[in-house]
Amino acid sequence: MRWGNIISKEFPNSQQLKEKFDRGLSKLKESGQFDEYYDELLAGKYALDKKND
Repeated sequence: MRWGNIISKEFPNSQQLKEKFDRGLSKLKESGQFDEYYDELLAGKYALDKKND
């Protein structure tokens, strides 16, 4: 799976934010929670309710 840039390099402290995000994502992947959340996302568990947009 590929991720795009989610934090602009122009944003103050962007490198530190990216590193913190990457550490958190690694923890989720190592624990298996990432795969669980991703499977639930694909199953529609986190779909937005269009009438509340």
